[in-house]
Amino acid sequence: MLQILFELFQIVSGRKGLVRPIGGSDGGRRGPRHPHGWARGEHIVVQHRVPIRGKALLVPRSLRGRREGETYAITGPNGCGKSTFLKVLLGLYSAGGHRALGSVPYEELDMETIRHDLFAVCPQKLFIPNETVEHYLERASIRGTGEHLCELVPSFCRTVESLKGKNCRDLSGGEYRKLRIISALCRQPEVLVFDEPTNDLDEESRREFTEYVSRNPFNQLILVVSHDQDLILACDKKLDLNFDSKDGQC
Repeated sequence: MLQILFELFQIVSGRKGLVRPIGGSDGGRRGPRHPHGWARGEHIVVQHRVPIRGKALLVPRSLRGRREGETYAITGPNGCGKSTFLKVLLGLYSAGGHRALGSVPYEELDMETIRHDLFAVCPQKLFIPNETVEHYLERASIRGTGEHLCELVPSFCRTVESLKGKNCRDLSGGEYRKLRIISALCRQPEVLVFDEPTNDLDEESRREFTEYVSRNPFNQLILVVSHDQDLILACDKKLDLNFDSKDGQC
């Protein structure tokens, strides 16, 4: 049987406080129920069946946040399940096994609302809308980049400001990726999710983004799938999905 078991403790950093694994020091009592259907103080358990290189693979992994704001690099060879892990976490893939947030099954959660309220995602393959950059920012409820972000990622802000009158489909790959990244940062969500974010970026922009992840100025939980060694080293922890071909273990 092909199984991947992921346990994410403290999936939301500091501000809203999903901080306690089940059976913690409080005797297993759960926190107040969130309107979306999950209880604060619980963790996500995902058991998902997915073929990985045709092998029966059991991959137990934990992401344990020990302070307000953790950054994780998710690494491994192409095809090992990095992007799949993110999609399962976000509730975009229906698992062949069991998925729950604490003791609440994903099926009983309003995952669409949770994704909207808690997550900002920048995927590897980007859908490009047929609209101007300015309209894109308005639709994303982003009125401006803000001085704080312009100080942290100035090249991103300069690019976005200079492109507002252009159609998104006329942008280069690097320009549109900058737009998507700055849009995610401006939302200041609880969790930032990036899949190969430095693809198509110039050297200055890669450096700025890497420094942003390293500093994590707003104490968010940041998950980054990447092959970029500088970006990987900038993260607090690494989740390596590579495995030994003899026993199928990560």
